Amino acid sequence: DTFKEGVKLIRIGEPEKGLEKLREVIRAEPDNQAAFDLVLRTNVEVFQMMLAMDGEYAKIAQSILSSARLGRIELSRDEDQIRALVLTALTADEFEERDAANRALAGEHGEFAVPVLVEALGDPNLDGEIDYAMISLFKIGHAAVLPLIEATKSSNEQTRMLAAAALVHIEDSRAGIAFARLINDPSDPVRDVAKTGMESLGMAPGTDQIQIAVKQSQDYLATTGIRDGHYSEVVWSWRDDRLKPTDVPAPLYQLELAKRRAHEALRIDPTTTHL
Repeated sequence: DTFKEGVKLIRIGEPEKGLEKLREVIRAEPDNQAAFDLVLRTNVEVFQMMLAMDGEYAKIAQSILSSARLGRIELSRDEDQIRALVLTALTADEFEERDAANRALAGEHGEFAVPVLVEALGDPNLDGEIDYAMISLFKIGHAAVLPLIEATKSSNEQTRMLAAAALVHIEDSRAGIAFARLINDPSDPVRDVAKTGMESLGMAPGTDQIQIAVKQSQDYLATTGIRDGHYSEVVWSWRDDRLKPTDVPAPLYQLELAKRRAHEALRIDPTTTHL
């Protein structure tokens, strides 16, 4: 309410009084979630106006937006909320309920919903729910690709197969590294899915996994390996048979991805001369 009052005063030609109200907001030290809620409830034009005014107005806008961004990150990682949404997406009787849960998973949590969905993929006690888990992953789309690539390293054959199948459906060239690795999987069903994935990406059956890793590393260094809007502040690993995120500074995101693909090539063949 104080923020709204400040904005109103600015708009009716009393910017100094409005600025004092905005100062009250900052002095109240709103936490990141409160800032995020404020930004959600405020027309983007308000912050554009404040930023254009420069000076203290712009500084206050930047402070609120920075806190809101952190609040958005905190919300996106809320595992309890993710698990509640996944439960609805997998078990609700009504399509509308499942669809609403999937929209929330994709829009509010994105890649952070993938670990819980991957758990469902490998659960031998689930049946029809697995189909719904796959639909949830399809809804998340390209944001799910990097964690799904890591999930194809699972010791669980069913997880590897279904994670690969989800990648086939999403149709993202970054999955080529997973398909090239899985084409040599000990499981026939996993190899079949990997073959389908390679064909869908136009990859020859004998495509060298090392060359793919090196090419992706180079693409990441050139930033061409990252789709617009798909920058993140975490990278994913498969450790202890589960997906785990590692925080990275946003400006170093593509460099970390490039490093990981280069390391992958070296793990396959420490003597490779492609790098």
